[in-house]
Amino acid sequence: MQSPMRARRHVLDGTEYCLCYNNLALLMAQEAWPDMENEIDLINKTDAESGRNLAKMAAIMSECGELLRRHCGYEPGAMLSQERVEELVTYGSPGETMALRNSVMQAVVWGYKRDIDPSEDKEIDIILLRIQAEKQKKTENP
Repeated sequence: MQSPMRARRHVLDGTEYCLCYNNLALLMAQEAWPDMENEIDLINKTDAESGRNLAKMAAIMSECGELLRRHCGYEPGAMLSQERVEELVTYGSPGETMALRNSVMQAVVWGYKRDIDPSEDKEIDIILLRIQAEKQKKTENP
C-alpha cells in the first residue's frame, strides 16, 4: 500500500495548510451536502453560494489533512477555518480565491486517484477462464 499522505499543500498569508480529500472528507461533504453529485460542481462557479461551498469544503479538507498529518507522525499544524475562507472569498483578491479553489479541486482529484501496482493490473478474460475451467473438468472427468 502506498503512503496515505496524498494531500495538496496550500499557503495562505504565509501559513501552510494541508488539504486532503480522503474517505472522512467525502463522508463529511456528503453530510454537509446530501444532494451532492459532484464535488467540483459545488465550488467551480463564481457566485456567492459557490464561495460558501468553497469555504466549507476547504475547511473540511483542511481538518482531514491535518488529522492525516498527525496520524502520519507530523507535528500539529494549522487548520483552515470556514470563517477564514469566507473572509478570503468576500474581501480577498480574486487571484487568492482562485488559487484556493484550484488547490481544493486538485486535492479532490488526488483523493480519487488509485494506487495500482502494475504487476497486479492485468486484464482478466472471463470467457477464457470459463473455457479453461470447462477443459479442466473434462480432463478430470472423462
